[in-house]
Amino acid sequence: MKSTSTFLVLVLSWAVLAAFADEEIMDMHMEEGMTEVEPDADEPETITTPSGIMYQDFEVGKGAQPVPGKKVTVHYVGRLQDGKIFDSTMESGPFSFVIGKGQVIKGWDEGLMSMRVGGHRRMWIPSHLAYGKDGAGTVIPPDSDLTFEVELVDVQTPKKEPTNIFMFGSAAFVAVAIVFLAFRAFTATPEPVAPKKSKKRR
Repeated sequence: MKSTSTFLVLVLSWAVLAAFADEEIMDMHMEEGMTEVEPDADEPETITTPSGIMYQDFEVGKGAQPVPGKKVTVHYVGRLQDGKIFDSTMESGPFSFVIGKGQVIKGWDEGLMSMRVGGHRRMWIPSHLAYGKDGAGTVIPPDSDLTFEVELVDVQTPKKEPTNIFMFGSAAFVAVAIVFLAFRAFTATPEPVAPKKSKKRR
């Protein structure tokens, strides 16, 4: 009987300590500014594209939207199927590339095209739109589906080439000169040819 009472006391003591510890952890999170996520909190809608990419928009941007040929700048975290991070720009700084030109995996060219600057998206990219059967060295195994969290930082608007006034003026001058010379040649009156004097016979 005594051993049973002792066991109950230990169990109750452990429960009290665990509750106190949970409260302390929660207070610490609140002090650090972390937001408590409710178990039944609604997640953003998951959209699946015809190619098989799935994505969730945690924040829809209001800035410029990428189009093929524009230079885009992003922050991202890339994960394998087991959740292991294989690449991130959090320490190296943002990454820039020209979208729609094959400089990145196909899943990125497609998945980022519908974002806007300021947007934050999570994308699930199937292996055939990532590194496929070859994988990527020892970092990404073959046939790996990848998960990316991407923030679109900037879309660079193509710069218009300034008009070269000097070249335009030179071309115009040459054209006018050719027309003028052709006109002169067409309208010029031929100079009379002096008759040859015949030699007198002695």
